[in-house]
Amino acid sequence: MAQLHGQIAVEDYESTGYTLSDSIGIYTGWSVGAGTATVSDAESQEQPSGQSILMTAGSTISEATRTVQAGEAITTGVAWWDFWVLPVAHSETDANYSIDADFAKIEFRSTQVIFDALDLVSYGVGQDGQHGLSTTATVSDAGSTIRLEGNSWKAIPYDYTLTADTVLTFEVTVADEGEIIGIVLETNLVNSGGDLRAFQLGGTDTNWSQNAATHAYTGPGYETITIPVGQYVSGSISYLALVADDDVDGSADVTFRNVHLHEGALPAGDSGEIVIADGSSRIALPEYFAVTGSEADAWMRLTLRQDYTNGIWDLYVDGQSVPVAANLGFDGTPTEPTSITIYGDTASPVYFDLLQLASTSPIFTDADNDGMLDTWETTHGLNPALNDRGLDLDLDTLTNMEEYVGGTAPGDYYNDVLPTLTKLSGDAQFGTPGEWLAAPFVLGVESGGQALNQAPISFADQDANTTLSPDGVVSPAASLDLRTDALGEVEVYGKLPEAFGYLSVDATATAGAQSVTETFSAYAPLFAHYDAEGAKWYGDFDGTYGADEIVNGDIAGDHDYREAGYAGSSTRISQTLPIDPSKSYRLSGMFKSAGIAESRLYFGFTNYTENDDSIYVHTVRRRGNAGTITAISGTEITVSETLTGWHTSTNGAHRRLGIYLDGDTNKYPDYMINGSVVRTFPFHSFAGTAAYSTATGNTISMTWDFRPEIESQIVLGQTKVMNHGSGGLMYSGASNALVPYNWRLYERRGITGEAFDPDNGTFWFGVGRVAIILLANFGQTADHEILFDDIILEEEVDTDNDGLLDWWEREAVIDADPNDAITSLADISGTSDPDGDGLSLADEFAQGKMPLIADNVTGLYYVDNLRGSSSYNGLSADPNVPLANDGPKPTVTEAISAATTGSSILVRSGYDPYSEATINLVGKDLTFRMNGDVTLRAQ
Repeated sequence: MAQLHGQIAVEDYESTGYTLSDSIGIYTGWSVGAGTATVSDAESQEQPSGQSILMTAGSTISEATRTVQAGEAITTGVAWWDFWVLPVAHSETDANYSIDADFAKIEFRSTQVIFDALDLVSYGVGQDGQHGLSTTATVSDAGSTIRLEGNSWKAIPYDYTLTADTVLTFEVTVADEGEIIGIVLETNLVNSGGDLRAFQLGGTDTNWSQNAATHAYTGPGYETITIPVGQYVSGSISYLALVADDDVDGSADVTFRNVHLHEGALPAGDSGEIVIADGSSRIALPEYFAVTGSEADAWMRLTLRQDYTNGIWDLYVDGQSVPVAANLGFDGTPTEPTSITIYGDTASPVYFDLLQLASTSPIFTDADNDGMLDTWETTHGLNPALNDRGLDLDLDTLTNMEEYVGGTAPGDYYNDVLPTLTKLSGDAQFGTPGEWLAAPFVLGVESGGQALNQAPISFADQDANTTLSPDGVVSPAASLDLRTDALGEVEVYGKLPEAFGYLSVDATATAGAQSVTETFSAYAPLFAHYDAEGAKWYGDFDGTYGADEIVNGDIAGDHDYREAGYAGSSTRISQTLPIDPSKSYRLSGMFKSAGIAESRLYFGFTNYTENDDSIYVHTVRRRGNAGTITAISGTEITVSETLTGWHTSTNGAHRRLGIYLDGDTNKYPDYMINGSVVRTFPFHSFAGTAAYSTATGNTISMTWDFRPEIESQIVLGQTKVMNHGSGGLMYSGASNALVPYNWRLYERRGITGEAFDPDNGTFWFGVGRVAIILLANFGQTADHEILFDDIILEEEVDTDNDGLLDWWEREAVIDADPNDAITSLADISGTSDPDGDGLSLADEFAQGKMPLIADNVTGLYYVDNLRGSSSYNGLSADPNVPLANDGPKPTVTEAISAATTGSSILVRSGYDPYSEATINLVGKDLTFRMNGDVTLRAQ
């Protein structure tokens, strides 16, 4: 690669006139500080021929320095030293750095501990040879074996920095375990037997070490023991101590051999490792090389990237583009490259070759000179033209360079390891349609039991609606990418659907090609309100099937819907509403006659499937039992059952036939027959011609021959036939009701379920949607008029889990007094008693009382011209609560008639005055109480 600034060109110690056996010190830039450094052809990286620098072995460690000359200076802040070396793995007792490039220091050391009798010292402060017992340590096999006998406590100086990956391996044989056989990674010469750094292998005194028996010798003979010491202790040590303790008779006898201290797994046959200086600390790397004796078996290439501006350096081995160590500190304060020093060894020669100094990487393409391969940066979304090694693209606290060295993706916070996601709060909330949820969805993110800070989480609405916000204030989005806080938590607010239904939000963590998801849900119960002021859902009472007009109401600023006469069809909302028959619903509406006579009203639903197909009356109206077809002959059908309850009406619309080919009558029929007409679902309306004339015994006499195409599908003994007929629609709110001249609330609560031939409190079988309908002024002339407003279909729910239905809380508590402080469900508790009458709101709800009026008294009768009925007994404020026929009277006169002397009458204010011909107490002693502004007006 071309160099942009000064450099030392590759020196191969032959092509530029280096002479064999010459001291390297006679050449330009070189000096020999100690021992001998010569040009040699004994070894060369360019084998089979070539020359290199030979650092001769001897009692004086050879030392040679290459100084950067004036024309070779690099002042760009980053320089690269690159060279080849054939090192010697020296023992710790012969410790010295092998390379020093401007305070970036490298050592080649044996993982094997070499024992030297001259270096052994007593350990344990008085333990060695205690009680006058013998203490013997015998070193053999060139220092690889040591035997302790008697009562011996010995230590050898050994500097090492223990990491989480440090492993101690050795072989041991025990002839006599005495009281303690152990090995200790020590910081001093004091007995640390009670510390985790001491490992007891045997002995009768099992209280010496916390790790007693964890790595016990089981024998006999030599046994290899591997101890992951980094799992127990970390930090710097200064000694390796061995213990053969026997205070009783000094008979302990143990032999250790081939003791190795290394990082991670030690490859078979390798025992040389690279040690570097990180500032003033010496760190062993899991970078190994094979040796014979202490000499390396092969050359290795070392490349040092040195960043003088930031005071860090990186080490690359054998031309690999990923460093084995990065962001190391200098053991000094260099400001630019000045020199590199090579050290020899006392035992064997060291060789050095192909030195160069460059301003950019000599081993891989690195345009921004940040120490990371350009193609890797591009692949992982980094900028190869920007030094971004110190940045943290994915905010996982690892810099981009740390990700590069660790083999993880700088754009993957989770580094291909899926975290654990936990829904902490906010799941399964209820709320108001079209509004933000009261509380956020809160997710916890952790890995290995640790909370993850800045962990990325993607939130997405499953229906891709714009419903999500980080704070419930900013404009919502369909998806959001957020990050956890210091507690490992992240939250998002959801906005519920405009009409009703579920909000489902996926929270996903992605690690590489994997992902994990938790799903939050919230529910907006159906609340469809048709108000002539314009607050409406899913269309309004307008269009083809709408009311005649919207008119000014009785109350200032109010408007009402108006319908005059009966046009022979229903008034209904312009769209259908989705419902779930497993839930419970309430239908209510305000009505008032305004014509020459009281208007006749039918108020309820038409039913549709979830696909908006009409469910016609004859689809669900069935009479009698099912018959299993056993024979068909012309116009006669024979069934195995005796037919009962079938229609005999002269109206042919009641005598249709439903054919269930597979015999399953808990579904719609496959065919519907009416006269000669055959239809399949949705069984559109057809003329009232009868399909059969009689159905008696087990014989059905049809009015027409059975259609061949249907007859061919019938399975005798399986196919069933049923009588389908006509009937009324689902008039849940009012059926054939005469509406008074004052505003009257018509309602039906607890509408739920689905069935064939249902009552008005049950939806039709197969329902998925409904439309609210009115038959106003039914069968009456145009001078009959009806006003209506506030038509509501809502799901009966308790979203705040206080035991009270939301609609009751809204109408009886929140809206009952606009001047109090109760403005939302959050202000209400089922245990509270806002009127102070000794009844909680839960009691008021259950007993049909008025929650804001102290009415917990006996002998109290209620009057309410909005909700009351002559059929009610006057003993509760809420219709049919707590018992059927409980409820308020519609007039004062009727309440007086029902009341006993000494009773009280509570008159509730409404939209209209109470029109009373006279007020006659008929001799009764009664107390009147008024709730709100009550007007009595003579008829």
